[in-house]
Amino acid sequence: MPSFRSDIETAIIETTSRRPCTLDDLTKILGLHINEINKYLDVLDLEEKIEIVEQERGIFYQMKEK
Repeated sequence: MPSFRSDIETAIIETTSRRPCTLDDLTKILGLHINEINKYLDVLDLEEKIEIVEQERGIFYQMKEK
């Protein structure tokens, strides 16, 4: 099994484009381990596809505004 799957990246992008999500939200929605989600979030952040926003309830991931 490949260590990086584009379908997971796509699912994260689609989910965070609907609404900002915390890491906990993403693990529950996608049913993946926190470490797996983090791996994809790191790549998406490096590629500047998502942004990280610190709010009162925690750190949220959302699609980068164009």
